[in-house]
Amino acid sequence: MFHDIFTKMEKYLLPISARIGAQRHMLAIRDAFSSIMAALIVGSVASLINNFPYQPFQDFMTAVFTETWKEPGNIIYNMTMGILGLLVAISIGYYLAQPYKLDGISSALMSGISFLILTPFLKDGSPTLDWLGAKGLFVAMIVGIFTTEIYHFIVKQGWTIKMPEGVPPAVTSGFVALIPSFVIFILVGLIASVLKATTGLSLTEIIYQLLQAPFQQIGDTIPAMCLLMFARGFLWFFGIHGTNVLDPISDSIILPNIEENARYFAQGVSAYDVPKIATSSFISQFVSIGGTGVGLAFVIAVIIISRSKATRKLSIGATPGVLFNINEPILYGVPIVLNASLIIPFLLTPIVLIIVGYIAMGTVLVPKTVALVPWNMPVLIGGYLSTGGSFRGVILQIVDVVIATLIYLPFIKLNDRVEAKINVAEKQKSQRIDKGAKMRWEIN
Repeated sequence: MFHDIFTKMEKYLLPISARIGAQRHMLAIRDAFSSIMAALIVGSVASLINNFPYQPFQDFMTAVFTETWKEPGNIIYNMTMGILGLLVAISIGYYLAQPYKLDGISSALMSGISFLILTPFLKDGSPTLDWLGAKGLFVAMIVGIFTTEIYHFIVKQGWTIKMPEGVPPAVTSGFVALIPSFVIFILVGLIASVLKATTGLSLTEIIYQLLQAPFQQIGDTIPAMCLLMFARGFLWFFGIHGTNVLDPISDSIILPNIEENARYFAQGVSAYDVPKIATSSFISQFVSIGGTGVGLAFVIAVIIISRSKATRKLSIGATPGVLFNINEPILYGVPIVLNASLIIPFLLTPIVLIIVGYIAMGTVLVPKTVALVPWNMPVLIGGYLSTGGSFRGVILQIVDVVIATLIYLPFIKLNDRVEAKINVAEKQKSQRIDKGAKMRWEIN
């Protein structure tokens, strides 16, 4: 029965998910977030160093470098995490240009400049970067797609200035982009002017008030995070890279949350008191420990209870990768993919850890995440750094792994039994085939 259900689900789900995952706009958004991750991590680390919660360290730095020692870190933070929206607009413009065979730099510049045109720069008469960061993220995504599509349309129609052969490629690309730039900037400028005249607001402010702020509030809830992780695991169960498919959606919610926490933390707010629990670091360090489905707990459970030599050998071999949140070897090797014996713990365990994390951080037992650490940061180190340098984050990771391991144990035992029955059936089938072949040989 399970085989028939999974076969039908794979038949209908796989093509849909594959199309979503390969859709050019989704790919561009995903690649855009991936490309700026290094800058965001550096900015987050700068904020973490500035606000490291150890007073002797703070006193030492002040004594050696004076009160201004935090200025470099603040500048780095403002020019990385602080301009998240601008970075996303530029990156989407670049990556969406690739499938259209357009000049990526020209497209990126059009997207970035258009985003700036639509963004309010002044607040109480003084410059502000408020709307260049996470608040402008939705508009950045819209602008990146919108401007590149117009650029593509104009080039496709041939409405460009063509240069003779022998002109350097950079000059040619600049002239090809000239007419699209005129059209795009004038159009975006008109939109900004009309909105300002009629509403007194910019497009960035309007979109934030109508969509992004409510979206982020919904996203910072247990049901929303449980739904996200269930969907991610469900896709992975059918062999589809659930993380890549859903990242364009999830990043638009959880990246602004970590940016907001980091901003409060940079202002001196305790990691216990920052507003958001559901962040990208929360997911990577306290929910997907060892990869989707809590791969580290799976490996530990196999080592503890499994009697299958093949499963044990593969899991032990996969341990170094799992410690860095890479678990594809066990997903496809054990396998967990399309394995009915393991679907319940694979989908259930992350949901349990979300609830545990919300309780721990919501009741101020553990600090919230205030630093964007790499998703493949080793376990324990990631828990310490992401919570602003708190060993309580390490303890929570250990508790999470213990809980997840206990959930996996009975299902690993069940998987051993199913595997043993399959092996016996295959052995009997092989023996029947060999016996039949021998009888035919004797008759002949």
